[in-house]
Amino acid sequence: MELKIAENGKRFVAYLIDMLPIVLILFLLFYNFFGFDETLDAYFSHKDNLDARIQFLIERNIIRNIALGIWIIYGAFMDCSSYQGTFGKYIMKIRVADYEGNPISLKQSTIRNFSKFISIVPLFIGVFWILFDKKHRAWHDKIAKTIIIE
Repeated sequence: MELKIAENGKRFVAYLIDMLPIVLILFLLFYNFFGFDETLDAYFSHKDNLDARIQFLIERNIIRNIALGIWIIYGAFMDCSSYQGTFGKYIMKIRVADYEGNPISLKQSTIRNFSKFISIVPLFIGVFWILFDKKHRAWHDKIAKTIIIE
């Protein structure tokens, strides 16, 4: 059986479908309950204030890091589910599989998703690797021996 490898564009749109709600919800929580509204106001009102810029970057990074953690844990459970992927992948009609096209185990899914740190940390080189790999595998796919198929 010939497996149809998912297009890079579909993978990217699936990522956006998954990540944007997570970031939006976290932004709203921090904005309404943790003082991010004041941080944003200080940042945009006083562009030359170094303390306001530093505080903005600290809080923005906290939101980004929490969102990344939620996305990775969510992906670890969804990739090995009966959907074989996250909600974004389901919408884009792509799924995570092993090299034979079979569903992956929780262990393989956990390895794949936590290996995303390895793909992301060095300037996203491991993610952009899909542009050079014949099967469009990122480093975390290679580590977990998975592919994204249609």
